[in-house]
Amino acid sequence: MAVPNAKYLEKPGALSYTHRQHLITISANGRIGMTYVKDRSEAEQLVEEARKLFSQCFH
Repeated sequence: MAVPNAKYLEKPGALSYTHRQHLITISANGRIGMTYVKDRSEAEQLVEEARKLFSQCFH
């Protein structure tokens, strides 16, 4: 399974992809950055969606 619109940045060890209107970056140290997030609830929902997506990739 592929992550749509994903780019792996080797030097910082980070994966970036777009989901809806958000740019989501997950770094090797586990930090997650997102753009255009209106509140904590939306951020938590996006993190859960990312977790499910990556779970599918590794099963």
